[in-house]
Amino acid sequence: MKKTSKILIGMLVFAIFAMVISNFLLKKEYDKVDKSDTYWTYAKISEQPFKHIKVQGGNLTTIAFEPSANPSVRVFKMWKGFEDDSVKAFVRNDTLFLTFPENISDPFEKRYMGWNTLVRVFAPELLSVEGNNTNFLIAKFKQKNIRIDLSGRSKLEVESYIHEFDNLHINQRDSSQVVFEISPDLKGTETSSPESDGFKVTNAVKTDNVTAVMQDRINTEYHLPKSWETMFMGKVSAQIAGVSILDVGRAQIKELQLDIADSSAVIVSGQALKKLTSNSNR
Repeated sequence: MKKTSKILIGMLVFAIFAMVISNFLLKKEYDKVDKSDTYWTYAKISEQPFKHIKVQGGNLTTIAFEPSANPSVRVFKMWKGFEDDSVKAFVRNDTLFLTFPENISDPFEKRYMGWNTLVRVFAPELLSVEGNNTNFLIAKFKQKNIRIDLSGRSKLEVESYIHEFDNLHINQRDSSQVVFEISPDLKGTETSSPESDGFKVTNAVKTDNVTAVMQDRINTEYHLPKSWETMFMGKVSAQIAGVSILDVGRAQIKELQLDIADSSAVIVSGQALKKLTSNSNR
């Protein structure tokens, strides 16, 4: 057998052996993964408890918060920013501080970041969010109160699992946007007839906050047609400056306190608009 043939055969055997070893190691690592963890493709960079969040940067991607019994900050493992340790996270005085790189100029990297939710944050409760140049999603929200402070080129969206809020305090500056809506997970939960006894949800998605007592009170206070998208807010206090936008157009509001700049905007429901108009005519 020629020497070159021996070399080729040796290289082929080595390649096959390397593939077998590589597959074995990959399977071994995969078997270590907790398959019950929905977000096992995200690596934990912090597990300290917190109740407030301050975010600097991150408006090129999406930062998602979900309520969970165990606090953690996770970064998508497939993003090179994870390997580069680009996201910094630490907790001080019940506040989680998140910092993102602001010098990303590669158009391909920007496109990748825009397509993916690169950071996920979990905690039992979230009392306030302060963000500058950030893009923040609060998913499966089940609290009746929250404080929001946004600046720079920012967006914060709340996808709620409950239909009723008590107090919302919102402060927006620069070019920021805040949106409140019912989670699309609850789509299709309206009742069959608009003449029945108030807002209800089906057993499949019922939350502890939607009870018969709540239904009677909502029906008495708001007199509403029902929809899975409808929200009910007690007091909304908002200071809005710059070219910022607040969208609470799906909500029926008992008390709305607005301090708004001429260049800013608020999207409200017909009920809230009538209340504002009525108050201004007094």
